[in-house]
Amino acid sequence: MLTGDGTMKTARLIGVMFVGLVVGLLAGCNNEVEFTRIVKGRTWALQHYDSTWYKEYVLVKNIPRKKIKQSKIMITYFDSVGLSIDNLREMPEINHYFMYFWKSTLITREHFIEKTYIRNINSNETYLGDIYVGRCKKDFTKWNVVIGINLGTDPDADYTGGHIKEEYLQNDCDPAWYESHKDNDLVKYYMELRNK
Repeated sequence: MLTGDGTMKTARLIGVMFVGLVVGLLAGCNNEVEFTRIVKGRTWALQHYDSTWYKEYVLVKNIPRKKIKQSKIMITYFDSVGLSIDNLREMPEINHYFMYFWKSTLITREHFIEKTYIRNINSNETYLGDIYVGRCKKDFTKWNVVIGINLGTDPDADYTGGHIKEEYLQNDCDPAWYESHKDNDLVKYYMELRNK
C-alpha cells in the first residue's frame, strides 16, 4: 500500500520518464529538409521546337506544407546546385533545362532511384513542381526562368491531375517584364539569391 509520500514519488518518476520520452522522440526526429539529386542529363525532344533538353529530378524529404515555403526551398536548391544561365551559355546545344521536384516517398524512390516502375506515382500528392530555364525563341542569347508549382487537384477540373501554377522568376524575352513583376515575392527572392 502506497503512502501519500510514495504516491508523490511515483508520480514524479512517471512525469520525469514521460518528459524524457518526449525529449528523446523530438531529438530523434530530424525535420531538416533533405535532397536526393538524380541527374538524367541530356535528352533530345520534339516538344516546343527540336532541341536538346537537360533534366534533373530532386527528391525532397521533410518539405514544409506551405506552398510559398516549398517554392522558396526549390528556388534556393536550384540556385545552389542547378545549372545557371552562365553554365547554359557554355552549352549552346541545350535549349531547355528542367529541375523537377518530388516528395521523397517509398514509391518515388523506387521510381527514380531504383527504377522499378511497379506502382503508379500519384503526382497530385508527390509532385512539388519544377524550375525551368529556357532560351527565348526570338533571341537565343536571352533567357527566361519559370517556376511551376503543383497546387494539387483542381476540384473544378474535369480531369484527374495536378493543377500547376507557373510564374516567371526572370523573363529576358520581354524587356518590360521585370518592372511590372519586381514586387512579386518569388521574383524578389530569386533576384536576391542570384545577386549575392
